[in-house]
Amino acid sequence: MCGMACGWIDMPFWTFFGATCMGKGVTKVTIQAMVCISTFREELFNLVVASIANLSGSLATAVSSGRQKVMYKFALQGRFKTSAFFSSQRGALSESVLKAHYCEPLDWCAAGDMKATRTEDVATKVARVFRALDTNGDRKLQEAEVAPAVSFSDGKFSLDSLDPGTGGILSVGNLWNGFIVGLVLFFVYSIVDQMAQSKQAEIDGETVDALEAELKKKK
Repeated sequence: MCGMACGWIDMPFWTFFGATCMGKGVTKVTIQAMVCISTFREELFNLVVASIANLSGSLATAVSSGRQKVMYKFALQGRFKTSAFFSSQRGALSESVLKAHYCEPLDWCAAGDMKATRTEDVATKVARVFRALDTNGDRKLQEAEVAPAVSFSDGKFSLDSLDPGTGGILSVGNLWNGFIVGLVLFFVYSIVDQMAQSKQAEIDGETVDALEAELKKKK
């Protein structure tokens, strides 16, 4: 709405562009970074957990476990070039080696009473990866077999991108992506429709003016 208003009053492009860059690229991003770093730093989190522990030990444990899961998910987003990654694996990746890669971040599979559950979850994840990507069935992943997980944008993949997930076409992620795509398409349609209506109104106005001029001449 602000951009539309600036266009309506014929604000010079560089005035609008400069103000937008300073506002979004400097002021907004800096404030957001400061707030996020201050809010989500580990020291503050530990202080909050300690406070919660005085009220409920089980709740504090659940909160800590939730943070660990989030941090582990972030760790799996680390990006690798396939050539560099597979050169250290002698050109192939076995199930046991892939399990070790999934267990490495945050010592995920060595977490006390959660060890058995997490190890089983990793084994399930690795099995999904091999079912989806091990096309020749030799129980080893070759560099070429990982290609579907490689991003077109940077030519890299992550451990998380190897996992096809458990959801089908109606999974939460797919439904959300579909919703976003629908919003974008509706936005594009509304712009085209508004432009068409504006053009049609302009044509109709010219037609009416021409008819009025013709009627005046006949009078």
